[in-house]
Amino acid sequence: MSRKSRKITETAPTNGDTRIHEVEFQSLRDALSELTPQTSGQRKLFEMVEKLCESYAADVDAQGRTWLPISGGKTFDAANCIENLEVIRNQSRWLYTFNGLAKGIIDLIADYCCGRSPKVTITHESEVAQKALREAWDEESLSDDVNFEKGGYEGAIRAMRDGEVFHRRVMLPAITIGETQLPDRVGWRFMDPEDVKAPDDQRSKPPEEDWTHGVITRADDAMTVLGYWYMGTQRIPADEVIHVKIGVDSNRKRGLPFLLAAAPDILDYGKFRKSRTLLNIMRSALAIIAELKDAAPGAVVRKANALRAQTTSPTTYASNPATAQKTAWQPGTTLVAGPGTEYKMLDAKIAADDAKEDGRGILLMIAAATNLPEYMVSRDCSNAALASLQCAEAPGIVSLISWQGEFMGVEAKRIRMTLAKRDELKDYLKGAKIEVVGPPIAIVDEEKQTKALAVEKQNSIIGRRTWRNIRGYNSETEDSDIADDQANEIVPDPAADPTGIANEIRKKDASKKPK
Repeated sequence: MSRKSRKITETAPTNGDTRIHEVEFQSLRDALSELTPQTSGQRKLFEMVEKLCESYAADVDAQGRTWLPISGGKTFDAANCIENLEVIRNQSRWLYTFNGLAKGIIDLIADYCCGRSPKVTITHESEVAQKALREAWDEESLSDDVNFEKGGYEGAIRAMRDGEVFHRRVMLPAITIGETQLPDRVGWRFMDPEDVKAPDDQRSKPPEEDWTHGVITRADDAMTVLGYWYMGTQRIPADEVIHVKIGVDSNRKRGLPFLLAAAPDILDYGKFRKSRTLLNIMRSALAIIAELKDAAPGAVVRKANALRAQTTSPTTYASNPATAQKTAWQPGTTLVAGPGTEYKMLDAKIAADDAKEDGRGILLMIAAATNLPEYMVSRDCSNAALASLQCAEAPGIVSLISWQGEFMGVEAKRIRMTLAKRDELKDYLKGAKIEVVGPPIAIVDEEKQTKALAVEKQNSIIGRRTWRNIRGYNSETEDSDIADDQANEIVPDPAADPTGIANEIRKKDASKKPK
């Protein structure tokens, strides 16, 4: 094997562009520079490095773009690019299930935007119509088949996790419970995204339709949805399904997971935490070395055996010294050095004080990709200044309000579609306004907060700097600005004008007043 740096050339499969990836094996070369592959172990090592060089290749799709895995195990290549939504969706589900940071982000959005009991308002010009619609919805909302409260919350999680959610309205047959007969009723079910797929045999497809990804649209208009293929066999009309898709343009048929952009950084943060844990273990590790001075032949071996015997069961050691298990010293263990023996304790002496900044940098990248403030991503609310972010102007709050409007709009549509199945309500629904209001997000009342801070300041509960931090101001900047304003303030100076008409001068020039 050549000990020089190895260059690997790879060619994109379609456009013929050549990419040069320089892989520097400098550290490996330095480690092996003094070795000669003579023993079998050394030869195997050199063979392994050679295979590593030969097998190195990036995953390149048909457009020459390199894809990276977002959850490990599988990589994106020409067959698993953006069109293979199932691979992306499954990896996003893996993140949500096994990564606490990813799960926390999605759950936070669902909690803020949907809560558990959104408020429903139904208004109509006709009091009769409004009363009929309200009573009908009160009856329908209690049904487990409609699943209004939990269905909206779960739908939000599904949409963020999978990139899309399919709410399907179904008509359930009449049933009899005891002596009570329940008539035909409306129910709502979720269609899993992987079950929305076109038939394998598409010879019956009309030329005016397109069935890509199981979404039936006009062939000349991807935004006019005609229906959906369910399980590849059942065609469901578009007016029976509410399809929510995120992360894509409106003319795309299927959505992309919310965490797709943040996934690489989320995984990197997990690796960073593991590395930090290992670093701290190495920092706290101690090596205890017994140094024997002027030791006779065999004294080192006897000393090692003595230490081993002292740290295991004497009975076990006496019966079979070769297999005796050495027990680790416990905190507080006292070592007594005999004549000519000196114990030395060595540690790794690893500083790496700047490593914590790397972790925060990764968190900030995740915050940017999710459009959430850092404290919402990390759940760290220890900084008092972050309280000021819980106002309507904060970027993260604006993002949550936007998502809430999206999900509450879906719930209003579910209510309308539920009531539309009742023939006696169809005319009433034409002039009805249905609004669903989620839990409040921007909860800070500016006037009340300012008054409360003023009372705390007057009673010496908080200082001026804390007050400014809570309000979102930089204390040093404000002090500087106030000093400049005072220096340049214009005030009347009657002594400078003997006529009695005040002459305005600057405070900083007050020392130059005429005497």
